Amino acid sequence: MLKHILTLGSATVLIIHVGILYCWIFAWEQLVTTTGIALWVGSIFAGLMIYAGYRKFDRSGTVSMLSRRVVLSSTLVAMVLAAFAIIIQYTTSSMI
Repeated sequence: MLKHILTLGSATVLIIHVGILYCWIFAWEQLVTTTGIALWVGSIFAGLMIYAGYRKFDRSGTVSMLSRRVVLSSTLVAMVLAAFAIIIQYTTSSMI
């Protein structure tokens, strides 16, 4: 049962992270809204929780190892994008 929950959560978080990457590249205005920031922070938190769940509860199989790495990678990319967004916002606001 837990393996199915982790798999479903992994797929959901991966889809949200791909959406965040798309918005970050093509429609960044949507990410700087209250809803966008909440979704961003929530998906990073969910990704870290799912990764911890994989590490703690599911140690068997190549599929779980691959899912664990994909979740960690997409979460780290979302965190890097957030850091870049903060740096860009700080840089552009200091130019005014």
